[in-house]
Amino acid sequence: MPITTFQELLAEAARVGPRRVAVAAAAVPEALEAAAAVQRAGIARCVLIDAPERLEPALAEVGLDPAAFRVLPATDAPGAARLAMRMAREGEVDVVVKGAVSTAAFLQAALDRDEGVRAGRLLTHVGVYDLPRFGRLLLVSDGGVLVVARGQGG
Repeated sequence: MPITTFQELLAEAARVGPRRVAVAAAAVPEALEAAAAVQRAGIARCVLIDAPERLEPALAEVGLDPAAFRVLPATDAPGAARLAMRMAREGEVDVVVKGAVSTAAFLQAALDRDEGVRAGRLLTHVGVYDLPRFGRLLLVSDGGVLVVARGQGG
Protein backbone atom coordinates (compact mmCIF):
# COMPACT_ATOMS: atom_id res chain seq x y z
CA MET A 1 0.00 0.00 0.00
CA PRO A 2 1.48 3.42 -0.90
CA ILE A 3 2.37 5.90 1.81
CA THR A 4 0.51 9.13 1.04
CA THR A 5 0.74 11.17 4.26
CA PHE A 6 3.42 12.11 6.75
CA GLN A 7 1.47 10.27 9.50
CA GLU A 8 1.58 7.07 7.43
CA LEU A 9 5.30 7.59 6.89
CA LEU A 10 5.86 7.96 10.64
CA ALA A 11 3.82 4.83 11.33
CA GLU A 12 5.87 2.83 8.83
CA ALA A 13 9.13 4.15 10.32
CA ALA A 14 7.98 3.03 13.76
CA ARG A 15 7.01 -0.39 12.37
CA VAL A 16 10.45 -0.85 10.79
CA GLY A 17 12.06 -0.05 14.11
CA PRO A 18 14.56 2.40 15.49
CA ARG A 19 17.50 3.65 13.48
CA ARG A 20 20.63 5.07 15.08
CA VAL A 21 20.74 8.83 14.52
CA ALA A 22 23.53 11.32 15.27
CA VAL A 23 22.46 14.94 15.70
CA ALA A 24 25.42 17.24 15.01
CA ALA A 25 25.40 20.50 17.03
CA ALA A 26 22.22 19.36 18.77
CA ALA A 27 21.80 22.21 21.28
CA VAL A 28 18.82 23.90 19.59
CA PRO A 29 15.20 23.42 20.67
CA GLU A 30 13.98 22.16 17.27
CA ALA A 31 16.63 19.44 17.05
CA LEU A 32 16.17 18.37 20.66
CA GLU A 33 12.38 18.24 20.43
CA ALA A 34 12.58 16.26 17.18
CA ALA A 35 15.08 13.82 18.75
CA ALA A 36 12.78 13.31 21.73
CA ALA A 37 9.74 12.81 19.47
CA VAL A 38 11.35 10.15 17.28
CA GLN A 39 12.66 8.31 20.32
CA ARG A 40 9.20 8.32 21.93
CA ALA A 41 7.70 7.01 18.68
CA GLY A 42 10.28 4.20 18.44
CA ILE A 43 11.63 5.58 15.15
CA ALA A 44 15.17 6.38 16.31
CA ARG A 45 17.73 6.20 19.08
CA CYS A 46 19.55 9.52 19.08
CA VAL A 47 23.11 10.51 19.85
CA LEU A 48 23.34 14.21 20.68
CA ILE A 49 26.68 15.79 19.81
CA ASP A 50 27.56 19.26 21.08
CA ALA A 51 29.60 21.16 23.65
CA PRO A 52 28.30 20.24 27.12
CA GLU A 53 28.08 23.91 28.14
CA ARG A 54 25.58 24.44 25.29
CA LEU A 55 23.78 21.10 25.34
CA GLU A 56 22.97 20.81 29.05
CA PRO A 57 21.12 24.16 29.33
CA ALA A 58 19.39 23.57 25.98
CA LEU A 59 18.06 20.21 27.21
CA ALA A 60 16.87 21.82 30.45
CA GLU A 61 15.19 24.64 28.50
CA VAL A 62 12.97 22.17 26.62
CA GLY A 63 12.47 19.93 29.67
CA LEU A 64 14.39 16.89 28.47
CA ASP A 65 16.46 14.51 30.56
CA PRO A 66 20.03 14.08 29.26
CA ALA A 67 19.91 10.46 30.47
CA ALA A 68 17.34 9.71 27.75
CA PHE A 69 20.05 10.14 25.10
CA ARG A 70 23.59 9.12 24.38
CA VAL A 71 25.50 12.42 24.65
CA LEU A 72 28.92 13.02 23.12
CA PRO A 73 30.99 16.18 23.56
CA ALA A 74 32.31 18.36 20.77
CA THR A 75 34.21 21.61 21.11
CA ASP A 76 32.30 23.40 18.34
CA ALA A 77 29.66 22.87 15.62
CA PRO A 78 32.11 21.84 12.86
CA GLY A 79 33.68 19.37 15.30
CA ALA A 80 30.23 17.96 16.06
CA ALA A 81 29.61 17.49 12.33
CA ARG A 82 32.97 15.75 11.88
CA LEU A 83 32.25 13.37 14.78
CA ALA A 84 28.77 12.57 13.46
CA MET A 85 30.15 11.81 9.98
CA ARG A 86 32.92 9.66 11.43
CA MET A 87 30.29 7.69 13.34
CA ALA A 88 28.28 7.19 10.14
CA ARG A 89 31.38 6.14 8.22
CA GLU A 90 32.27 3.59 10.90
CA GLY A 91 28.71 2.20 11.00
CA GLU A 92 27.91 3.46 14.51
CA VAL A 93 24.90 5.44 13.25
CA ASP A 94 22.57 5.06 10.29
CA VAL A 95 21.56 8.70 9.83
CA VAL A 96 23.20 12.08 10.46
CA VAL A 97 21.01 15.10 11.20
CA LYS A 98 22.13 18.72 10.90
CA GLY A 99 21.51 20.76 14.03
CA ALA A 100 22.98 24.24 14.62
CA VAL A 101 25.89 23.81 12.24
CA SER A 102 26.26 25.72 9.00
CA THR A 103 25.42 23.86 5.82
CA ALA A 104 28.95 24.51 4.56
CA ALA A 105 30.55 22.94 7.66
CA PHE A 106 28.10 20.02 7.59
CA LEU A 107 28.83 19.26 3.93
CA GLN A 108 32.57 19.76 4.40
CA ALA A 109 32.47 17.11 7.16
CA ALA A 110 30.34 14.79 5.00
CA LEU A 111 32.71 15.07 2.04
CA ASP A 112 35.98 14.86 3.99
CA ARG A 113 38.12 12.13 2.42
CA ASP A 114 39.38 10.74 5.74
CA GLU A 115 36.44 11.07 8.11
CA GLY A 116 33.43 11.82 5.91
CA VAL A 117 30.88 9.50 4.37
CA ARG A 118 32.21 9.58 0.81
CA ALA A 119 32.72 6.01 -0.21
CA GLY A 120 32.21 6.02 -3.96
CA ARG A 121 28.46 5.74 -3.44
CA LEU A 122 25.65 8.18 -4.10
CA LEU A 123 25.37 10.93 -1.50
CA THR A 124 21.99 12.63 -1.43
CA HIS A 125 19.34 14.19 0.74
CA VAL A 126 15.57 14.20 0.38
CA GLY A 127 13.03 16.69 1.67
CA VAL A 128 9.57 15.24 2.35
CA TYR A 129 6.58 17.55 2.08
CA ASP A 130 3.03 16.69 3.11
CA LEU A 131 0.82 19.04 1.08
CA PRO A 132 -2.82 18.18 1.88
CA ARG A 133 -4.19 19.54 -1.42
CA PHE A 134 -1.59 17.54 -3.38
CA GLY A 135 -3.04 14.20 -2.23
CA ARG A 136 0.28 12.48 -1.67
CA LEU A 137 3.74 13.13 -0.30
CA LEU A 138 6.11 15.23 -2.37
CA LEU A 139 9.78 14.21 -2.17
CA VAL A 140 12.43 16.64 -3.40
CA SER A 141 15.94 15.30 -3.84
CA ASP A 142 19.06 17.47 -3.71
CA GLY A 143 17.13 20.75 -3.71
CA GLY A 144 20.27 22.75 -3.01
CA VAL A 145 22.49 21.16 -5.64
CA LEU A 146 23.13 23.01 -8.88
CA VAL A 147 24.72 21.05 -11.67
CA VAL A 148 26.66 22.99 -14.30
CA ALA A 149 28.20 21.18 -17.25
CA ARG A 150 31.87 21.86 -17.94
CA GLY A 151 32.31 24.82 -20.20
CA GLN A 152 28.98 26.30 -19.17
CA GLY A 153 28.76 29.70 -17.47
CA GLY A 154 28.45 30.18 -13.75
